[in-house]
Amino acid sequence: MKTFKYYFLIYFFLLSSCNKNVNNSTNDSVNDEPWPFKMYEFDSDGNIIFSEINILDFQPSRDCKNCHIEQYQEWKLSKHHSSINNPIFQIQKNKAKEHFNDLGDRFCIQCHSPSLFISGIYDTDTLGLDDNIKEIIDDGIGCDFCHSTTRLNTGSLVLDDYKLIDSDYYINPGEGIKYGSIPNPENNIFHESKFNSIYQDSRVCLPCHNMVIRNVEAHMTMVEWASDPLNVMADNRNCQSCHMPFEGDHHNHMFSGIDIDLTKSIYHEENQMRIQSITQLLDTAVVSYFYNS
Repeated sequence: MKTFKYYFLIYFFLLSSCNKNVNNSTNDSVNDEPWPFKMYEFDSDGNIIFSEINILDFQPSRDCKNCHIEQYQEWKLSKHHSSINNPIFQIQKNKAKEHFNDLGDRFCIQCHSPSLFISGIYDTDTLGLDDNIKEIIDDGIGCDFCHSTTRLNTGSLVLDDYKLIDSDYYINPGEGIKYGSIPNPENNIFHESKFNSIYQDSRVCLPCHNMVIRNVEAHMTMVEWASDPLNVMADNRNCQSCHMPFEGDHHNHMFSGIDIDLTKSIYHEENQMRIQSITQLLDTAVVSYFYNS
């Protein structure tokens, strides 16, 4: 446990030394490709005006596990999966709804459950809903949402009291096509597979990992990464290389960060798996930092 604390301190020091005033201006040329995406529109209060996306366009993540068992099990341990259903988030979301009414609820789910957000479903109370919808909601950020993404959103979330809804997603769900980083995917009878270069680009993590609220840099992971010129200019170490390391024959889908499940003992088997993954992540971060320097 001492070793884990030691790595945490090193990692905290490295992050705190980043220049957070870096202007993350990015080239949008990758979006010039004619990749399809479905449209949706909100008014200034976050009420959906129309959407070409139905919540049932997304498949439950369990549909993926027969062919992608390791990826599915890793994702089940991830914060992407627990983004909507962990108790800490629910407490904070309820506070936001109390202070900002329905707009506060919509502000939270635009990143924590984007499939709900762009489908025009705001309330995460699953009582009385269809079982498939319940499962899709419980997935949080599920397999199908990420692997339906076709284009990059190159902008941060920039929010104030008059604009709490600012997420743009370019996705094409419900068409039987899964997009990913494998250049020549094998054919299968379950869905069409297509290579898309954005899955090798750090900006695929936007907009949710760059957030400015009332001119305060609240969550600036992308800016911190971009503060190293070797990263932003050459994509020397993209987000995926650390948070989705290649293991065996696939990229790990645990999306490890400095987090464990606080509803379980630290000695719980799942938390021990998370800690092992976090330790590997910190090893990589320290080596990468000094190597680039």
